Amino acid sequence: ASSVNTVAILPIRNARILPGESREMSRAFAREFVSKNKSIKIINSVESTDIINNNNMADKYADFLRDYSVSGIPNAKVLREIGDILKADAILQGEIIDLVQQDGHYPGVMARTSLTLRYSLISASKGDVLWEATCSAHLKPGGMSSVWTPPPPIIDVIQLAQERVLKDIPYLGK
Repeated sequence: ASSVNTVAILPIRNARILPGESREMSRAFAREFVSKNKSIKIINSVESTDIINNNNMADKYADFLRDYSVSGIPNAKVLREIGDILKADAILQGEIIDLVQQDGHYPGVMARTSLTLRYSLISASKGDVLWEATCSAHLKPGGMSSVWTPPPPIIDVIQLAQERVLKDIPYLGK
């Protein structure tokens, strides 16, 4: 981790949120990361996405993410290619998993939204996972339930989980 000078943040994955909300999540993460690692350069999610698209690497990166999600083993060769085009030592990828939204549609069934948020900081040169944080969160609507109660918005639950993850951002010794 001490060899990390530049981190590329990529957009949150598997998100049923608006692009602006995704960008705000990335900005919040970048702000907190820089506050703990002042000498590390950040490549934001918009710039990272543009570079990947302009170098025709989007499909390759999508395949990498799918394979990593299934196996938990990062493909070091693909990471080196992505790291080279981004000029980044590490890649930060967030992912929303286990998303559940349930309406309160009859007595005894409470509306709720729950999810798990995971961030991974992966070395672009070796494929090592340098840091990973996972947080599950859930919300139920406040007040009395009616015959039909909508679940809380996904973004509210994501923000709750992200606040917890941001507290655990690593200091990389720079």
